[in-house]
Amino acid sequence: MMHVIIMILQVLCLDECTANVDNQTAFLLQNTISAECKGMTVLTIAHRISTVMKMDNILVLDQGKLVSCATRIDILKDHCKNQRGIWE
Repeated sequence: MMHVIIMILQVLCLDECTANVDNQTAFLLQNTISAECKGMTVLTIAHRISTVMKMDNILVLDQGKLVSCATRIDILKDHCKNQRGIWE
């Protein structure tokens, strides 16, 4: 039933889908999600920046408040400029 609902809505929400797996498994999951969810909206809640680096847009929250909304390229540029933030 849930699969049918997700296919109709074209939205997938993942909450810490790679939190308890090793890096190799996380990479496999990320690639599978990218391949199988083309054209869908994927909302991913994650603490690891590597989990969301293939996403089109990234929202960064700090203590429940939105502090950044940008593309992965802009997030990386900002990190290189400031050398702090979500990687600390």
